[in-house]
Parts: sequence; C-alpha cells; structure tokens
Amino acid sequence: GGLARAGRAHDAERAPGRQRERELRQRRLRASRVAEGLDLQLQAMILDMFLGFGVLVAGGLAVWLRSTRVGLYVRAASLNPVVAAVQGVDTDRLSALVVAVGAALAGMSGVVAAPLLSLSPSMAADILVDSFIVVVIGGLGSLGGAFIASLILGQLNVLGVEFLPELTALLP
Repeated sequence: GGLARAGRAHDAERAPGRQRERELRQRRLRASRVAEGLDLQLQAMILDMFLGFGVLVAGGLAVWLRSTRVGLYVRAASLNPVVAAVQGVDTDRLSALVVAVGAALAGMSGVVAAPLLSLSPSMAADILVDSFIVVVIGGLGSLGGAFIASLILGQLNVLGVEFLPELTALLP
C-alpha cells in the first residue's frame, strides 16, 4: 500500500513536468514552422529584390545607350570605329569607358550572385559558355536580342532541371 501510494505521488509530481516538456516541444515545433515560413518569405523577398535590381540595371544601361550622346558614340564605335574616329569620337577614351562600365557591371553581378551561388575559381567557365550561347542566339551587337536570349536560356535551364533532371549535366 505505502509503496504504491509513494509511486503515485511521485508520478503526480512528474506529470506537470511532463506536461511542461510537451508544451515546450509543441512551442518549439510551432516556432520552427513559423521560422521556416519566414525563411522562405525572406528568400523570396531577396530574390525579388535581386530581380528588380537586375531589371533596373538593364533598363538603365538601355537608356544610357539609347538616350545619351555617349551611348550614341558607343553604338557608332561598335559598328565602325574608324568612321566614328573620323567623325571626332575619341575611340580610345570611349573604349576605356566601355571596359570600365563592363567591369562595374561584372562586379555588381558578382555581388548579386555571391549569396546565391557557391563561388569557385571554375565558375567563370560556366558563365563564359552561357555568355557565348546568349550572344549566338541574341545576335552580336544586339542588347535587346541578348536580353531575350538570356531569358530563353534561363527558362530552358530551369525547365531542363525540373523535367529532365537526369540530363542536367549536359545543360550549360
């Protein structure tokens, strides 16, 4: 009798502790589910910001090339640098400016890509292949064509990964 009473008393003392442990586990589970949801929302928000940033940069570059005098010089020198030089365009200075703008764009894309991709010394080869494909599809010297070609290549890449995962190694 007394031993059984002592065991029940001991169980009664432990029951509130077990209840608290269960409640804590449930709270942690709910908190982790909320954190996962917030994490996915944060990732989606960051990707949307990167997409918006990319559209803003592409739009700014297009406006710069189409609406400014320097953009006119760049377009003229890309078609025929000799004629542009004869017309008074300093093609050496213009070439330096184009290289500087290209380097700035490459730096910005590296900043954007770093949180999303694992950086490695060989990643330039992958990007180079994609760049050649975009130029071939979009047309040499066509900014709009290159933009459309990059969208097509990106969509084909995503669709290939989604629907043909066994062939992913063959995709650029």
